Amino acid sequence: MTSQIRFKNGHSYTSDQQWMFDSDGDQSDEMMEPTKAEVTKQRKAMNQRRYYQRNKLVEQAKGRLRASNLTMFPRKRGLGLIANSSSRFSSSEMSPPTSPPTHNYFLNRTSPLPGDRCPLPLAPALINFLVSTESAGHPLKSIPTHPPCANISGPPVPTDILQDWALWSARRRMVALRRWMLDLEWEAGALDRWPAVFKDEWLAINQRSHQSSNQLILEAAEGKVTTGKLMLAYLGRVMDGELSGDLEECRDLALQIHQLSKTLHSVVIGLEYSISLRNQQRVISFATWPLATAAQVAFLHSLSLQAPSPSHAPFNVAVAGWREEGCVAAPSRPAEPGLAMAAPREQHRRGHPS
Repeated sequence: MTSQIRFKNGHSYTSDQQWMFDSDGDQSDEMMEPTKAEVTKQRKAMNQRRYYQRNKLVEQAKGRLRASNLTMFPRKRGLGLIANSSSRFSSSEMSPPTSPPTHNYFLNRTSPLPGDRCPLPLAPALINFLVSTESAGHPLKSIPTHPPCANISGPPVPTDILQDWALWSARRRMVALRRWMLDLEWEAGALDRWPAVFKDEWLAINQRSHQSSNQLILEAAEGKVTTGKLMLAYLGRVMDGELSGDLEECRDLALQIHQLSKTLHSVVIGLEYSISLRNQQRVISFATWPLATAAQVAFLHSLSLQAPSPSHAPFNVAVAGWREEGCVAAPSRPAEPGLAMAAPREQHRRGHPS
């Protein structure tokens, strides 16, 4: 038996017809549902929250690294200099160093690392440990959170190494360093040939009497030394990355680190020795004598033949270095009789031929 309900307007309906009004309510609920764009937006937000919860530690590490990069390189990120007068850094401190216009790879590119300070609190200046002999007694600390940071200028470290070093495993770090070495060899030749190439370039410039190019060659060689020390610093932190626990993998990585470190160390030592030798030659070279006379060459040759003394030590070093490079032609017997007058009398007392 159906019941009948009457409204004030005279219309009535039975209980069997109540489903019609219920369906209207369902339709009104459907009209209140969000649109397709809103559903998609909510789904993306939910997926992002779920992904963040699953990778919380990794995302937090990325956020800290991005924040440190923004602090270190505001110009690179397009933020510009801080206009507030109460800022910590002045425009002169934040401006990148300038480099001379040249086509050399190690001169026309500057390092993105700060020249005055390292804002990362956990990253020690590892290069200072390698360069300075005063810190030789301090143990090398291993900080796997951040890449090595150095207060030096030179060729830049690849961006992926700066940004993702803390997140990479040990094997991934080794792959990145090998790629970096291949890029350097593509730009500047084989690593083990760097000292020989520097020596050849120096001799070629001296033979052409282009003294103005000496400084450029020295700066390029110093940039290579800086790059080698940076790579040695990164090689020292490869094993700080995540390891799979396989003994063979550890042995393989240790062998690769030993081989690369041996090559880089020999290159750095060879370049540093060559640079120091050339600097000594420049200090005691004849800057005011563009064309050395035969008498001056004979005088230097006579000094090199004498017993070493403190007063003649710089000249002995210079003559020995020049004779080794083939820059001084001092025959045992002078080509002209007048040259014998330029030699000291001690040479005649010792019985040397005139």
